[in-house]
Amino acid sequence: MIYAIGEILLVVIGVLIALNINNNNELKKNGQSITSSLKEIQSNLLDDIVDLKRQIVVTEKQANLLLTLKTYDFTIEEIERDAYRTKKQEIKSKFKNYIALLKEDIEITKRELAEDIRESKEDGRERRDDREERNEPEVNRKRNRG
Repeated sequence: MIYAIGEILLVVIGVLIALNINNNNELKKNGQSITSSLKEIQSNLLDDIVDLKRQIVVTEKQANLLLTLKTYDFTIEEIERDAYRTKKQEIKSKFKNYIALLKEDIEITKRELAEDIRESKEDGRERRDDREERNEPEVNRKRNRG
């Protein structure tokens, strides 16, 4: 009987050792899983920090822009009025240029017309002279017949 109790004790001690080894393995696995999760969380936090820093820079730029715009103190009406004035001046300038071009065209047309009239008068004189030259022999013939 003592022998049986010794064997039972030996089996119980073996089972306890096996459970202890199994628990240690489970703890290692859990530790590795926790380490992996912590590393992933750390990586995500670093990414978030980088994104937040970028957002801070953008927000600071926007704030500076707003402050700059406030110092200029423009209203929409003033901007529209200035744009209207600029456009109006631009249109006036273009219109003046157009009028100048039209005047140039008119002057050129007047000169061309005057040249055409002069040429027509000269052509008319030449034709009249030609007719008179052609008519002289007829007049002389009629005189000689008569």
